[in-house]
Amino acid sequence: MQGALGRHAPHNPATGRLWRGSKSLKSYRGDFAGRPRRGSPVLCKAPASVTDIKDDIASLQKELAFAVLSESYEDAAKLRDEIQGLEDQVPEIVLRRAFKEATEKEDYAECAKLRDRMKELGIPLFPKKPTKSVSEELDMECSSHVVTRNISVKVRSFYAPQMSSPLHRQYVFRYKVEIKNEGEETVQLKTRHWVIENATGHTEEVRGPGVIGEEPILKPGDAFTYTSMCPLSTTRGWMKGEYQMISLSNFSEEFEVEIGRFGLDMSSPPGLG
Repeated sequence: MQGALGRHAPHNPATGRLWRGSKSLKSYRGDFAGRPRRGSPVLCKAPASVTDIKDDIASLQKELAFAVLSESYEDAAKLRDEIQGLEDQVPEIVLRRAFKEATEKEDYAECAKLRDRMKELGIPLFPKKPTKSVSEELDMECSSHVVTRNISVKVRSFYAPQMSSPLHRQYVFRYKVEIKNEGEETVQLKTRHWVIENATGHTEEVRGPGVIGEEPILKPGDAFTYTSMCPLSTTRGWMKGEYQMISLSNFSEEFEVEIGRFGLDMSSPPGLG
């Protein structure tokens, strides 16, 4: 097996030996995001790190969950197969899977061998539990609340699976904004400025008059709520920005109101209908 595949020929982590048959010829193709995928052989490139593969698996699992939720079963089947192919490259996953199968069969001699193999590789028998729940982390990340000059701006984002196409790397997020005048002067929102960043670090800026075609006037105690959306080519990203406002109580004085940074995450629960 040294030949063309050389020292990068895949090994079975459970035994330390080369994969037999077609599994030894597993190969990948790249896409625009740099993620390796199965396809034509790439013989001159070093394989992706285990950490990168785990990140890809986690991302694909999110896509799979929402493909099923949106009843895109053809997409779900392709994503499932891709996940399984990547999992075969991670020793930790392969060994734990084999250990579970041996336990279910009550093959304790094999369990002992797999346990010892995991110890040799420094792999814990059971994965560590997260200290924070996913919902807690998402709630902190996918919302923001900032008050500038007595103008409160609250934002909460949601993933929109019905409008998205994970297989084509198209993700749509909706966000709800509440602007409330907690001061004593009457103000009017004139313009908006958004800074949008995706998971690869690509940044775009959007400027325009008002919001959703309006330039709302807010008297003391008034609130204005609206919903809009943002498409991304990655499963997560961030938004922040500011509104340009004028004080109608103070000779049309102009001032900026901050929109705090908030996340756009495919793992966030769908909302807003």
